[in-house]
Amino acid sequence: MEKTAVEKAVSALEDVSKGLGGYEMYSINLEGIEVVHAETGLLRCLLAVPISTCDGDGKWHVGAMTTAMEVVGSVAVLTLGSQYCKTLELTISYYSSAKSQERVEIEAKIVGTNGNLRSVEVKTTRHGTHELIALAKLWSLPAGLVPSPSKL
Repeated sequence: MEKTAVEKAVSALEDVSKGLGGYEMYSINLEGIEVVHAETGLLRCLLAVPISTCDGDGKWHVGAMTTAMEVVGSVAVLTLGSQYCKTLELTISYYSSAKSQERVEIEAKIVGTNGNLRSVEVKTTRHGTHELIALAKLWSLPAGLVPSPSKL
């Protein structure tokens, strides 16, 4: 029996988190990520902030946080049955930080579409208290539809 789009998306995230298929860089940021809920247009994950993604003060580096949020947001697009996507725009507001090994929840939800464009809201909160750490808005387009760079 063939997997559903949601099952394929969850498998893709698991592969990325293990560094399979050429995604070794992402695996550092997503080490130990756990999908706790997945449905069409929505993905909720738990992550214990990996030590290797923290700065000298033991806080989650914003670049690592951004990478984790972008990947989870992109995988949420895959739950729609879309092909792999390219991020066209990513805007993030940071409200707080998380510490090494602190459990955070990353939730990505499709909030709009415009033709092939997908708008995704990605929220990172502290697990348990749901205190907001970061909020992102991501726009993506299926990889085959992204225009080629200008030759000018």
